[in-house]
Amino acid sequence: MRRYEIAEAIGRSGSVAIVRASSAAKGAEQAATLLEAGQTVLEVSMTTPGALAIITDLQERFSNTGAIIGVGTVLDEVTARLAHLAGAQFVVSPTVDESVLRAAHRYGMATLPGVGTPSEAMRAVEAGADFAKLFPASVYGPASVGDFLSACPQIALIPTGGVTLDNAPDYIRAGAVAVGIGSALTKGDADGLSRRVEDLRVSLERARGDR
Repeated sequence: MRRYEIAEAIGRSGSVAIVRASSAAKGAEQAATLLEAGQTVLEVSMTTPGALAIITDLQERFSNTGAIIGVGTVLDEVTARLAHLAGAQFVVSPTVDESVLRAAHRYGMATLPGVGTPSEAMRAVEAGADFAKLFPASVYGPASVGDFLSACPQIALIPTGGVTLDNAPDYIRAGAVAVGIGSALTKGDADGLSRRVEDLRVSLERARGDR
């Protein structure tokens, strides 16, 4: 899948599920459960032990489902390259690091660098980022995201950090292309997680219809 197709799939999904676990076994279980429940875009954070091995296993198991699997918390271009070799299709970084963006793009991966201000968001766009990950979204809230995008509508913004099932639709109504959502999805048992994935999908579709 080409980079532009990956970016389009992320935009269509409306959500990037974030797996950040304390062990490789827990991370692998959460990720597989999310994908089995119908989550189409998923990020495994490098803070999860064995993150790259998890990504490789997920690609082997779910590549025929159309799932888009990426890597998060990427701090340098070496990690971006290793993630590509593991099968990652997109790279999420906490800051706008142009060496990470270049490495990811060199190997056909979409990019979601973290930004905290309009200046950083514009820098990300100028550096060729596919999206700007607004972090932490909880500092801003949906209303501020709406104001942000009124001034900079060209930015494909993905609020992340403090996004919940309740407020995720508000970010979409405010103009965000998608949301990044972690513990609000992954906490609890597998049955509850499956229900939350479906609830999120339905609520985001409705929110898009409200725009």
